[in-house]
Amino acid sequence: MRIIGSSKGEHCLYPFQIDPIYNGCTHGCKYCYAANIQYLYGMSFDQFKETDTQLLRKRLENPRGAMGEFIKRKHPLRIGGMSDPFMRGLNVEKTYEVLDILNEFEYPHIIVTKSHDICDAMDHLNPKLAQIQISGSISDKLCKDIEPGASITSERIAACETLSDNGFRVMGRIGPIIPMWADGAPWMEDNIVCEGVDFSIPEKFERAGAAGLILEMIRLTPWMRKNLQSAGINIDATITDESVRKNATIFYSLETRKRYYENLSYTGLPVTYCDMDMWNTATDGDCCQFEA
Repeated sequence: MRIIGSSKGEHCLYPFQIDPIYNGCTHGCKYCYAANIQYLYGMSFDQFKETDTQLLRKRLENPRGAMGEFIKRKHPLRIGGMSDPFMRGLNVEKTYEVLDILNEFEYPHIIVTKSHDICDAMDHLNPKLAQIQISGSISDKLCKDIEPGASITSERIAACETLSDNGFRVMGRIGPIIPMWADGAPWMEDNIVCEGVDFSIPEKFERAGAAGLILEMIRLTPWMRKNLQSAGINIDATITDESVRKNATIFYSLETRKRYYENLSYTGLPVTYCDMDMWNTATDGDCCQFEA
């Protein structure tokens, strides 16, 4: 268990997180932020470790310190910040243990996943406590290239439908949004430079019963760019003088991000942005759309 960023949660309202299995992920996403962090520190991202569920129990029983302040308020715990809690190829019993403890204490939580296997966990999920975010932003074909160990997008949409039909509040998390055009360039068919976001996904989430959409544009480190280029994704062609450089990370221009967000917001679902430049939690509200 950990608190990321500010303990007050100014930028992310859910900095209180746990990864049942961590220090690795079998999805192998070429843009993985967690793997990038490990790489920067010269550490591997395939030495899997399990969280101490007894420590979780103790902290819920006797909350102390900054983390204790979150627990006393029953501030929702986010599961799956650095590794997917339903990774394929690994035993997920530790995830079930975490969920069972949270249910025992009637503690609310947000689960973030790219795995259809969450449907196998419904005996450990309480629709009154769990809100589920299912990520998906690209075609099934592209999934196999840059998210090789994860469920393909159509399977994730099917999971959204199954969970929604069983009374769970499911959010469609469309991210990371990979651009198709160079930053600042006109959007024309013959101007596409990169295989990227699938614009039909919002409608698919809506038909599958999602309660809302959360949009997030990709940001790029050198490690991510190299991985995506090696996988055949011409991401470098999308970066221009319009793109914003902060230290070694590249962000797409504000106008480009705004355009993608607007063009993915065509359904009747409520839409929020996971984007500090375009969503202020103090004035715009909860970008995760959590409902108690």
